[in-house]
Amino acid sequence: MSKKLFSHLINIDFFDDLYKVFNELIESEDLTYRESLHVILTAFTILSGQGSALNIDPLKFYTHMYNTLLHVHAGCSSDDLPLVIDCIDCMMNRRKRLISQQRILSYTKRLATLSLQQMPNGTIAFLGLIRNFMLTYKYLDFLFDNDSQGSGIYLPELPEPEHCHAHNTMLWELSSLKSHYHPAIKKYAVHLGKMAPVSGEGQLPLQYKKPPRDLYNEFSTEIDVFNPPVAEKSTFKHKSKKMKMFMQEDISDMVVQVLSSIPD
Repeated sequence: MSKKLFSHLINIDFFDDLYKVFNELIESEDLTYRESLHVILTAFTILSGQGSALNIDPLKFYTHMYNTLLHVHAGCSSDDLPLVIDCIDCMMNRRKRLISQQRILSYTKRLATLSLQQMPNGTIAFLGLIRNFMLTYKYLDFLFDNDSQGSGIYLPELPEPEHCHAHNTMLWELSSLKSHYHPAIKKYAVHLGKMAPVSGEGQLPLQYKKPPRDLYNEFSTEIDVFNPPVAEKSTFKHKSKKMKMFMQEDISDMVVQVLSSIPD
């Protein structure tokens, strides 16, 4: 919040020097990945304000963010997902007309890959970000075409999002997420697999049409509550006729006796 409140007070003449310092801080590798995220968010918050009048291409910060994303997973770093969501929102959604096609494709593919490595609320939040991309950038249908769209092959290990040939890959992660144990993730994966239709078959239920940050909070498991609630276990009903077809009568009676002694 403080970044937004005070960024407009920075003299515009200092912006170039600020970005040089930010970049040197990240490249020095003296910062933790979390501190790097704060630097990146600060840089784009400034740029989305009065800095938008300057001709500055924050390519290096997109590259830093692209590589920093690999540190966020379902382990201890999952607590930093809200910061990641804020960074992606500031970098992508507020600069829609200033981002190259390759950059969007690369980030979409990376978010899809990382969605397999998150807690349920993190996965849903990443899928929400991907949905926003699909609704904004129509050329993301490249990621649903199994025919090669150009030269080269996808290089996920390449640190430069502009040159990893993301247009030559597919969002195969959605097929895996369709079998996820969380029902909301299943619905989201099916919706995105049909290229995020806004109406008709495959459209997203209304309760899931929320900003990624809200989805992250709503499906959080910090209070040990599963959303949606797990259905109560159904009462076991013994069907003696079927059991007699493949069990000896004395064994069948013994099974009935044991099961009847177990409290509901």
